Amino acid sequence: MRKIALLIFLAVPSFAGEITTTPGTGSIVTTPGTGSISTTSGGSSGPDTVVLDSSTASAAPSGASSPISWNMTIGAGTRMALVVGCATAFDIGTLSVTVGGNAMTKSTSTVEGTPYQTYIFTYANPPSGSQAIQVSWDSGGSDHRVLCGAVSFSGVNQSQIVDVSTVAYAGGGTIAPSLTTLTANAVLLGVVNDNGSGSYIGVPLSGQVVKVQNTDAGTNNYTLTISTRQATTTGSYSDSWNTFGGPTQESYIAIKPGP
Repeated sequence: MRKIALLIFLAVPSFAGEITTTPGTGSIVTTPGTGSISTTSGGSSGPDTVVLDSSTASAAPSGASSPISWNMTIGAGTRMALVVGCATAFDIGTLSVTVGGNAMTKSTSTVEGTPYQTYIFTYANPPSGSQAIQVSWDSGGSDHRVLCGAVSFSGVNQSQIVDVSTVAYAGGGTIAPSLTTLTANAVLLGVVNDNGSGSYIGVPLSGQVVKVQNTDAGTNNYTLTISTRQATTTGSYSDSWNTFGGPTQESYIAIKPGP
């Protein structure tokens, strides 16, 4: 009997503490003296919500020389990303963009070498505060134009900013690119190059909210529009615009939320 009692006595201290797990961390925390063991089930949080930070725009008038640059104030939020959209008229060769001296990545564009193009450049974790955005190109005649705008966001996936992308063309009337989002809470962003005439500016028909609109100051014949729309669920989305009637191009992306 003495041997049995001794075994029981020795076993008790091994449980004299509380063991808990913290969700998603893989760590174990012990609290001495409680005499109990408890566990909390693990798990990971869902995707962030992509949130607009700020936006700005700049334009190179007809025949302007490369490069153009302007300053933008970028917030110091969590999982920041910068998106620059450009609309060009007539062949300007190769287009490149930097922010704070750092080269941005061309995520999508309509066909280069054609008279009109749209471009989308992205950059993860851009420097915060007032930063210079510079757009450069390597050719162009006296009639070429370069219209640009920039939008920054928080809550963006840092390893893959663009979840999915597409482009579209229209000879006039309505342009309506569509894509299927792969991640919930993505933000849809469209860059439209509307080559109409007069002072007409395209009208969104599908819930897109205009964030940047930039018209060529020389002739009002070319308009850049950058718009966004929240996609709370995965599925098919279309960005429909009523254009003036001239050739129109659009680059359309889904911005992937973090983490």
